[in-house]
Amino acid sequence: MGTHTLTLHTVSTPYVLTVAYSALDKPFDTVDLTRPATLLLGTIEHLNRVEVTSGTDRFALTSSEASAKLGFDVKELGRDEAKLLAYSRSLDD
Repeated sequence: MGTHTLTLHTVSTPYVLTVAYSALDKPFDTVDLTRPATLLLGTIEHLNRVEVTSGTDRFALTSSEASAKLGFDVKELGRDEAKLLAYSRSLDD
């Protein structure tokens, strides 16, 4: 999507990963960040929230929100190979 930095906030819970874009290849509002954020939340065991920023634009997704959208605990993506493969395949759709 563009030039970015990653910051992990792990001093206290909830643990957060922030992806901050300083330059974008396309408009922020045209990109669906839900799928990659869900993948991060599912495969990083103690991660509770993913935030993506670009200037004043913001996106955030929590483990609870991702689980509700999936219909199962998002952390199962990191523990169940079949669920991870099925989710990965859905990203290609």
